[in-house]
Amino acid sequence: MPMDHPCEILKEVELAGPKREVVKPKMQPNLDERFRQLERAPELSNQELAMQLCKLKETIEALLDIIANAATEDNKREAYSHQQELDRQ
Repeated sequence: MPMDHPCEILKEVELAGPKREVVKPKMQPNLDERFRQLERAPELSNQELAMQLCKLKETIEALLDIIANAATEDNKREAYSHQQELDRQ
């Protein structure tokens, strides 16, 4: 059985029973509804998307270069340290 929309349920509550003031609960959107608009990206042209993708690729390549250089420097320090230990013995 499909779930009724909350607005439909409130209409039924208003129609039931003797006429009196009906207290309606304040309807708050759930988290998904509140953040749905935040998730939508602005519409971009294919050219703008391609430019952003290119910039992202360059950034990732630069980060990978930094990581590789740091690893190389770390390996050099470790090899030098190891050599110094051997020299002491």
